[in-house]
Amino acid sequence: MLNTSEITRIDIELSTHCNARCPECVRNFRGWNIVNFPKQNLDIEKYYAIINQLPCLQDIIMCGNYGDPLMHPDICDFISDKYNYMIFTNGSIGKINTFVELAQSNVEIVFGIDGLADTNSIYRQDVDWNKLMHRATAFIEAGGNATWQFIIFKHNEHQIEQAHALSKELGFRTFDARNDNRNNGPILDNTGNQIGFLEPHDRITKKDFDIDFELSLIENPVKIDTDYSNYNISCQTLQQGRIYINAMGEIRPCCYFGAMSYDEHKPIGKTLQEQMNNYQYIADTWNTKNCFEKCGEECGKQQELYGELF
Repeated sequence: MLNTSEITRIDIELSTHCNARCPECVRNFRGWNIVNFPKQNLDIEKYYAIINQLPCLQDIIMCGNYGDPLMHPDICDFISDKYNYMIFTNGSIGKINTFVELAQSNVEIVFGIDGLADTNSIYRQDVDWNKLMHRATAFIEAGGNATWQFIIFKHNEHQIEQAHALSKELGFRTFDARNDNRNNGPILDNTGNQIGFLEPHDRITKKDFDIDFELSLIENPVKIDTDYSNYNISCQTLQQGRIYINAMGEIRPCCYFGAMSYDEHKPIGKTLQEQMNNYQYIADTWNTKNCFEKCGEECGKQQELYGELF
């Protein structure tokens, strides 16, 4: 595991609240808000208690495993001139003045915009296009460094060039079209009715999802024993000197552990270094038949199938 002096980058979950219902998000079931998980905003004192123990910290990434960082009412209080910041958001929430203040603080914002006015809400359900454009424009006009991140689906692939042109017109500095492997499964509305199906743009997949069976797994999860010993675990967080902090103010080895129950794998120890050392048991399982499941899935199997994830 890392030493505190080796950490140069942290991923932070500011909030588990979100205004959207993205079908592939772990905070809901295919877009239906029936999943029960803790709703929490990160306490600023816990935040500073951690980063003050990181003498070489440079970059702070405000990600969104569970929620959108702009849902935190005091997000600007987490910004200082000591670090580089990147915030990921769907862009349709938060006060306009907040976006202006973030722009003036030299914060980079990555706006998740998966299409145009007629397609963005197919995946980003409940995201209001006009509110999104208003906030993105306010941020850019205030001097903000904005990235348009476009997840490619079958339903929006024909709009990539048009969206790229719009991003330039609005003043986005970067346009990032990507395949995020969130493109195969049913879309449910907030009453549980199927209203569509996500499909990848570059291959044909089966639409044989058993929604009732998947629903049953929420209450009665099934653990499948998988042998990950054939996969070479290449831990990106170790290589990049980074850790993850969830909205409870607890450290985790990486953001993939943020999608797990907050009651599992709690850090043990008084100091940050002691807590980080406690996660050595995970690394000890790599490249063995007892490989930790999350590591095998994300940094083993997925890297072999799709290449580097970061």
